[in-house]
Amino acid sequence: GYPNRLSSTDTPLAARIVCACDIWDALTHDRPYRVAIGHHQARAALKGMAGASLDPHVVGALLRAERARRAPAVPYGVSVGALSVA
Repeated sequence: GYPNRLSSTDTPLAARIVCACDIWDALTHDRPYRVAIGHHQARAALKGMAGASLDPHVVGALLRAERARRAPAVPYGVSVGALSVA
């Protein structure tokens, strides 16, 4: 919300998304002054910021997307439970 002193949902959604993604990137990549932390630690850090400095809905969506990205792919033509990828 800086410099307009916006808070919570007054801050544009795009800005809230960029903020959470920027923090995720900063935590999970090496910096000249420190090494990256693991995804498990980064998830815990973002969860700790949810509701305080980060939008909890954005954090939840980011962590769900990150988990889905890291999940093994289902090969084409394979059924998984009720899900069929064909």
